This record gives sequence, C-alpha cells and structure tokens, in this order.
Amino acid sequence: MRATEDFEDTGRPGEYDDIVEGLKSIPAVEPRLAFRLKVAWRSRVTGDPGVRQASTSRQKRTGLSPLPRAAAIAFAAVCVVLVLFFGLTLLSRGSHPGETLYVFKVARENISMAFSGDPLARARKNLDLAQERLKELDYFVSRKNIEPDRIKYIARQYNENKVQVQKVIAQKSAAPDSKMLASELQNLETRKAGILGRMAALPSPAGFLTPAAGAGLSLRDASGSQPFDGGLSDISGHADGSGRYDFDYVLSDKNKVPELDATVELDGYKTTAPVFAPVEQPITKGRLEAVVEPRKTVIALGQSELFALKLDRKGGGNTGGTRLVLEDRSGTSLINGQGGKADMAAGTDGSCSFTVTKTSSGVSRISLSVFDETPVDMGDILVLGTTEKEAGGITQQSGVTSRVTPGAVGNRVELDNGRVQVVADGQSPHAIIKSLTESGNKSISTGPLEDMLAVPGVPGVRGPVETKGPSLTYSNSDSAAYEVDISAKLGKFTVHRVYVVSLVKGNDFVSISCKTSESSGPQPSENSIPASVPGIRLPRGDDTRIGGVPAGSLNKDGQRTTIPVDSAYPFVTYKSGGRGVVLCYPAEGPDSWEVDNGFIYTSYAEGANLPGVISETTSFLGLSNEADVQSMIDKALETRAGEPWQDWGFEIECAPALRNLRQGRQRLTLTIRKKYQKLSDYFVNNR
Repeated sequence: MRATEDFEDTGRPGEYDDIVEGLKSIPAVEPRLAFRLKVAWRSRVTGDPGVRQASTSRQKRTGLSPLPRAAAIAFAAVCVVLVLFFGLTLLSRGSHPGETLYVFKVARENISMAFSGDPLARARKNLDLAQERLKELDYFVSRKNIEPDRIKYIARQYNENKVQVQKVIAQKSAAPDSKMLASELQNLETRKAGILGRMAALPSPAGFLTPAAGAGLSLRDASGSQPFDGGLSDISGHADGSGRYDFDYVLSDKNKVPELDATVELDGYKTTAPVFAPVEQPITKGRLEAVVEPRKTVIALGQSELFALKLDRKGGGNTGGTRLVLEDRSGTSLINGQGGKADMAAGTDGSCSFTVTKTSSGVSRISLSVFDETPVDMGDILVLGTTEKEAGGITQQSGVTSRVTPGAVGNRVELDNGRVQVVADGQSPHAIIKSLTESGNKSISTGPLEDMLAVPGVPGVRGPVETKGPSLTYSNSDSAAYEVDISAKLGKFTVHRVYVVSLVKGNDFVSISCKTSESSGPQPSENSIPASVPGIRLPRGDDTRIGGVPAGSLNKDGQRTTIPVDSAYPFVTYKSGGRGVVLCYPAEGPDSWEVDNGFIYTSYAEGANLPGVISETTSFLGLSNEADVQSMIDKALETRAGEPWQDWGFEIECAPALRNLRQGRQRLTLTIRKKYQKLSDYFVNNR
C-alpha cells in the first residue's frame, strides 16, 4: 500500500510500472501438503483458522499448541482403550463365570442387547443368551466342578432371559416368529432338564445340594468321653455362610472308633447323624465277613427300612443256618418290629433280611453277634441317624405302600404312592413293569414295559432266558423299589441285566434303572447282537409322539422304522385314557427309537453293550396331563433313580475322614448341606 501512496504523491505515473509488471510475472507457489494439514488440524481443534501468536520452540516443532496436543493424546488413549476392550471381549467368548475375562463377555452381551431393535429381536437375543448360560452350566457339570455360587448365578441369568422370551411370546402369540421362539424355548428347557439330571447324578452331594448357611449345630460324644476344648463332652454353634463348622477334637485312642454325633437344625428340619460313617465293609472278625446293604446312615423318624445282611467265611465254608443276633444298644429303634435283641438264622446262602424302625431321635448303633461254634462279636454293623420335621416344616405328602403276594410262579409286587400304582408279576417274566395305573382309576394305565431279551422268539437268543424276581429291595414311608434280574443266552455268551424300579412319594412316575453286567464267554462280533435286544419295548397309544412328531407318520405298512434320538427330545408321549403317558431317558439312553405297528422299541448302536462292558441307563415312565408333561420330565430328570429318595434333612460330611484321624488334638471341619433345597431349584424359582 505504501508503494501505491508514494506513486500517487509523486505525481510521476509510470515510474514503477516496470517493477510492478516484474512482480506480477513471478509464478504462484502452493504451500507444502504437510503445512496445509497442520493448518487444517489447528483450525479443526481450536477453531482458529490462522496463526496469531508467535510460536514457542515446541510449537514450532509440533505445529500444535499445548491444549490441542493434550486432546490428541486423550483421543489416542481412548482409541487404545476401545481396541483393548473389544479385543478382550473377543477373547472372552469362551470364558465361564468365575474366570477373569468373564466380565468382558457379559459386557459384550449387554452391548449386543442394547442394539437389539424390536421386541422379537430382543426375544431372540434373550434366547441366545439363555442358550449360552446352559453351555456354561454344561461345562461345569461335565467337569464335575460344581460351585454353588456359580450355579446360582447361571440360574438367575437363565431365568431372566427365559422370562423376557415368554413375555414376547405371550404378547405376540399370533406371529410366526413367536411360535418359532416358543418351540426353541421348549427345546432349551428340555436340554436344561437333561443337564440338571446329570448334575443330580454326580457322586458328590455338592453337585446337587446347597450349603446349610447359619444352621444350628450341636456335637456330642456318645461314648461318654470328653474330646472337646476344656474337657467338654458336647459343644454347640452355628455353621458359616458356606455351611461349614470348624472345631478342635482330641482323639484319645487311635484304635477305638469315635462315637461322635451331630445334630443340625434349620428351617424346621432336624437331623441327628454320626459324624463318621460306619467302618468300611465288609466287617471282618476272624474268618467271618459281614456286609449290610443298603449302606445308609440316616432314616426318618418313624420310618422302617429294609436291610440285607450277608455272612461269608474266608477261605470258603457254608454259613447257612448260622444263628445271628442283632441288638440296638442305644435303644432308639426296633429291629424286626421288636425292641432289645432280634434272633435270626442265615439262609442257605448265608444271607437274611431285617427291618429297622426309628422310634426316637438320636443315632442307632446296631451290633451283630454270630453264634458259629463259639459266639463271635462282630461289633457295630449298622449306624443310623434320624431325620425329623419340626413345627413349621413342610407337611409330608402321603407315603408309599408296598405289597408282596407270593404266587405259584414268582411274586406279585405292588407299589402305590396314592398317585400311581406300579405292578410287576412273576407270571410275566419278560415284563419289567406289568402295568402302571393311576391310583383309584384303573382305566388310566399303561404297560407292559418289557426287556426284549426275555421276550420269546427274539432273534439272537439261542439259549434259555432266566428271570429272577420281582423281589422287593426296600420299602419305607418315602419310597419303595423292586428288582428284576434277567439273564439270556446269546450264542456262546450270556447277557445279564438287573432292573430296579422305584417309586417315590408325590411323583406321577416310576424310575427304572438298568445295569448290564459283564457277560461270560468269548467276546462276540458287533453284529452278533440284534439291535433290538438291548432295549425295552412299550405299547403305543392312539396318539403316540416321538419328540412331538406323530409316530404314525414315521413308518409305513407296519415296517419297523428307526428314528435317531434327538437330544432335545429324549422322550416319547402317548395318550391313554385321556392322560399323557411319558417315557423319557436322561443323559444316557437309547441311540434311536424303533417304531412298528404295535410297539415302540428303544435300541442302541450295535456293539454298544458288548459283554465285558458294564453299562447303566435310567429311564422314567409316568402319567401326566398334557400341560404338565414338561414339568413331569423336569422333575424326573432331577430325581436319582434306583435309590430311596428322601427330600428333606441334611447331609453332614467331615474332613479329615475317619481313616485319616490322628491321635491327639486336631482341627476338624463339618460341611453341612440341605437335602430339601437343591441347586436345580434355582432354575425353577427366581431367587
């Protein structure tokens, strides 16, 4: 501007024309790309399109003022955190509750749920999450790693997802997608029942029972010694939140079995039981050995339990006819309905049976004396605690009655719990169950349920079939069971099966356990056993369905059709007298169903039950209204078959065990679990 002013002032136009034209001729030069990017960045971050202040040396090097540089660092940090977060969520996909990465798995699931749109999409997502919870449950059950808090967490989350799905199904019942969701949810519920059934069958009580947190506890020494701190003969306290109770104990004589009893009370239930189980069997004294079955430690007050005693002589020798005397020196039970001593004689094989009825609280210590040339004191062969329901406890349901009627060909056994009646008859040797009938309504029934080995004319059976039973194995106010023993000659080898059919109070079904024991003779080839032999057949009703599919559509012209067992539908239902009859298998069952014009068979892959292999299966046969079929199956799968089931009281476990005790002072820990509250309950109730 100054040059122009000078030009105008001088009044000499044209004096600088040459210089101006020269400047105009200089070519324009664009700034470098890096410089333009810096300017754009500063303009974006600070809102300042230009440079107004002199830069410091650091600003000159970076091109950024201190504030924008901090923002850039923060932005970069956020990016790193996001990358790490999403990386960890990907790594956490296979994690399980209790593991470090599991929190990222849950976060990913929550984010995914937040982006689910309409109700049906959210229901679908909830169904996927419920399926994921079952995968986690299956993981722990498969590894026999049952930790109550983890199971409760999985159950709570599963129930929440299930409820959300059910809400959408109810709101949009007419939508095709809703019907699909209902079907898939049903499949999921069946799978859940199967996993819970496997959990119930775990050998450890921890796999099924919950801790008795805060239970009142008292300990006493029945021998009269004073093994506790301060020379006390009894102490009391409460279990902690894990159902554990620690105490100091002084063992004065290593060779004397401690007579330590515990009484536990909680929620109106009471159990008095020996802290240490009876000595390991067989019980040996000199050349004599005695074994008592079943190996129980607790029965209910007023309950009668049937026991079997087997006496053997080491090195051989007959014990048949030997005089036996049983005595409860504690005076808390009756033996064979009488107090004091019970005098008996061993059968021809050295065995006999007897009943024990609890008459008062406390532990019964039952001793055995054998009069074999000279009297032999075998010591305590049975130690039984007592369970009771105090005021405020749950009212007992009607019990189980049993009746055995001797017949010309075997016994007739009837079990009845007031809901269903199951009958077995020695006149039908091939029938494991002759009939299952609704109590008081003989028109609603099913049966027979048969083992194909015992059915005349089955291919592959080339020798005699021997059937023993039915024989009553136990009977008490809570449950009862009978046994059928079948042996069949197949060519040069023998297949041997033992069925135990048990009925528990309050159930609309019986539990059927089958154990195939090792067979004699050479190993056969796989195809020497017909596929139908290791199975049970069941008559069909008018509306028989396998996994919801009508059985009539599965075969044509009466020809037998094989249908692989769907793990989601391991059961068959059919109608009989207006009620649904259900046959289901839990974790281990048939490989396929076979259907012909008269029967449904269960069958196994060829070679699955070869001699030399011991296999065990459990099935359930019951009566139910159509709407209650699933709840019956759930309950059946949670029931341990083949055992007298008592759903109340406590399990008491001591560590160290009796065999690991040392003489002198030591620290013992009792672990107490509720028998009336099971981990599986958390999948039914939102707690």
